[in-house]
Parts: sequence; structure tokens; C-alpha cells
Amino acid sequence: MEIKKTIVDDMKSAMKAKESLKLGVLRMVKARFMEHETSAKGGELDDEKGIAIIQNMIKQRQESVKTYEENDRQESADKEKAEIDVLKGYLPNSISEEMVKSTVDEVVAQTGANSPKDMGKVMGAVMGKLKAMSGLVDGALVQKLVKEALLGT
Repeated sequence: MEIKKTIVDDMKSAMKAKESLKLGVLRMVKARFMEHETSAKGGELDDEKGIAIIQNMIKQRQESVKTYEENDRQESADKEKAEIDVLKGYLPNSISEEMVKSTVDEVVAQTGANSPKDMGKVMGAVMGKLKAMSGLVDGALVQKLVKEALLGT
């Protein structure tokens, strides 16, 4: 519930400071949180779900940036990038690539995995360990590093 309170408090601050971009982004986040809570599957919003919602919003904007840039709409791409910067401010620190790599190497050694067939087993164990470290984990990075470790590259 901490993230929800932080968003609401920051909305009030942005309103007082007349920060229209930040206020707009935070209103979108709050709306997504409310959608989640009122949906049939949603229920009470905890910090983990709130972070997942914000991560999803960032991913959507990154895809939009790519599309805008491909279509020479730089002004729209810049607006999306600014929104991404605001959203990233509400995420916990990411786990470094070096830490992910060392965790992948550790899990591969522990499980004795040695081929791409073991990918699911290794991915599950790595993601579990990294989430326990209470940082953000880029699943695509983990997948890439696990593939490299299992292929021996």
C-alpha cells in the first residue's frame, strides 16, 4: 500500500507545483490502480502489484516510443520518454547485470544444467533468487544470460 499512498501524495504535490506532465502520469497510474482494485480478479493492491502495473505502463510507452520514432513523430516520442522517466521514479532499484550474471552462473552450477532443455528450470530458480533480493529484474536480460550460460557462449 506504500506505493499507492506515495502516488496520491505526489499527485497533490505536482498539482500544487503545477507540474502538468507529472500530474497527468500520476493520474493515469492512480486510474490503473483503481481499475485493478475494482476488477473481479484484482482485489486489494499491494506494492508488488502496483510495481507490476507501473512496469507494464513503462513497457507500453517504450513500444509507443519505438512506433513514433519509426514514423518520424519525434515530439510524441519525446512525450512518451518523459512519461517513462516519471514512472521509473516509482520503481525500486534494478538489480545490476553483473549480479544477474553471477546468480545465473550460481544456479547453473547448483542445478547441473548444461543444455537449453534446462532453461525453464534455471529461469525459475534465477527469478526466484533475484526477486528475493527485492530489486527489479529484467526478465529479458535474465533469459538472455541463461541462454548464454547454457549454450556456453
